[in-house]
Amino acid sequence: MENSVSIFNRIYDKFMTKYYEENHQLAAQHSLSARDEYYLDLIYTMPEPTSSKFAQKAQISKAAATQIMTKFIELGYVIKTPSKEDKRVIDLRLSSEMKAYFAASYQLMAELYDQSLTFLTDIEKRQLDQILRKIDRNL
Repeated sequence: MENSVSIFNRIYDKFMTKYYEENHQLAAQHSLSARDEYYLDLIYTMPEPTSSKFAQKAQISKAAATQIMTKFIELGYVIKTPSKEDKRVIDLRLSSEMKAYFAASYQLMAELYDQSLTFLTDIEKRQLDQILRKIDRNL
């Protein structure tokens, strides 16, 4: 009998294949690598990103974070501004274009998730939601 890990991996692969097929055109406009998209997504989801907080969240050195941010700033993906509280700290934010890209990307993810659950009953959907929340709390 097939184990749950194999089933999870197969579902993940199918889901992400659909996501990348649908998102390909959007991502191609920005020629983002998977790693760039990951780093930009971190900034998108962080409440008050700074270079130091980004380095910590990405688990990279501050020097590496500085290089990455310099590249993103040059490409117009990230905007840096001095912190209002401490002028030595640089706040980071995504450009409006990148914010729109990630909003569309998250919307696509939500639509694909909803589509993948259409065959479940309402009770099964609630059970799945409870299970996912429990896993999330414990990771």
